[in-house]
Amino acid sequence: MLKRAALRAMALALALASVWAWASPAQELLNRAADLLAHNYAGPSTKDPTALAQKYLGKLNEACAPQGETCAVEVALPLLREMMSELGDPHSRLWLPEEYAGLGLVPGDRQARRGLGIRHTVVPELVGLIVLEVEDGSPAKAAGLRRGDRIVRVNGQELSGSADERRAVLAKAVADGGEIDLAVARAPFGALISLRITPGILATPLPEMYWLEEGIAWLRIPNFRAERTAQEVHRLVREAQDKGAWGLVLDLRNNGGGSLFQVILTAGAFVEEPGRRYERRDLLADTVVYRGGTLLRRDGGGERPLLSLPAPARWRGPMVVLVNKASASGAEFCALDLQSAGIPVIGEETAGVGDTVTNFFLLRQGGPALQITTFIARRLDGGAYPSRVTPDKAVADDAKALAEGHDVPLEAALGFLRSHRQATGLAAPDALLRAW
Repeated sequence: MLKRAALRAMALALALASVWAWASPAQELLNRAADLLAHNYAGPSTKDPTALAQKYLGKLNEACAPQGETCAVEVALPLLREMMSELGDPHSRLWLPEEYAGLGLVPGDRQARRGLGIRHTVVPELVGLIVLEVEDGSPAKAAGLRRGDRIVRVNGQELSGSADERRAVLAKAVADGGEIDLAVARAPFGALISLRITPGILATPLPEMYWLEEGIAWLRIPNFRAERTAQEVHRLVREAQDKGAWGLVLDLRNNGGGSLFQVILTAGAFVEEPGRRYERRDLLADTVVYRGGTLLRRDGGGERPLLSLPAPARWRGPMVVLVNKASASGAEFCALDLQSAGIPVIGEETAGVGDTVTNFFLLRQGGPALQITTFIARRLDGGAYPSRVTPDKAVADDAKALAEGHDVPLEAALGFLRSHRQATGLAAPDALLRAW
């Protein structure tokens, strides 16, 4: 298998060398994309990535013939999109520069991104942008913006029209870099308040914990990108236990994933020995498992430690996991691990990339970028994962209700935990969920 892959890559390299003695910007872009696809793709598509790359390199050569060395990047983009579409893998795609910039996918605890530190959405019948997330330590948090707030005016301009038009007004104000005046409607009465925010450099947000009511902790994990994500999760679980929490809500809504190591380390705070096998084209590539605070790599020679937590925790009380359609990749892995252990999941079906590992590859500074399936994820016993998480109890993540002061999935999770506490003879969460 490896020999065939090497031969395919060699064939592509020879083809690239023979097609152009020189390369325009468009050809350099597609050249890099073709090379990345041929060397890294390991997804479920039956297409030969090398043959596919050669096909579109030929198409671009014809398209660039009139312009020669001045053929612009914009000529390559439609062909790149077409190539990724023909690959037929919904987990592998092209991200245009503006799309990629919005993802904030920079690994580690720092990101070279500037903004307010919020995630928002649009409800067509309501004026404005509804705030879904406010990052800890961000300018928005410092200014007092909250989840569920509705931004109705930016520097005096009302946010109406299409979703793109509303987002564009805010994006322009952020890009201008100065102080921004926001008019914000806040539940429950929709009273307008004024906030002033100056965009700043944003760090990768870490998990946060809140108290919903006496004895119930709400642990939100916005992503798994930060190198301290799992360490912080374990610290917060210990804090919840020390303060007498009996119930816990683990919130993975709007979590787009991140480091696979951080995902497994995080799951270890809630279930026994989570782990995963990663395969490339039916070759066992890696097996990683968590045990007793240490992440281990397993191979024919035994197990080797990869990472260790300074003070691992283990939650053993009642809990619920929340997901929505924006929970993706690592968030799906984590939710599936917990659901497989009998922990109930509430919310919406997830994004649908829970059975693969994808990586992002920049084609040039600032984008565009390719998202490429690099591994197939399997259970430790070799069994297949579903591509998405199907909640045990389906509850729509209603943004309109959020703007009116009701977090519907969170309220459902609270209802479950209260029922669990009051129930007699229904100690098992899955049994209670069936009865509820």
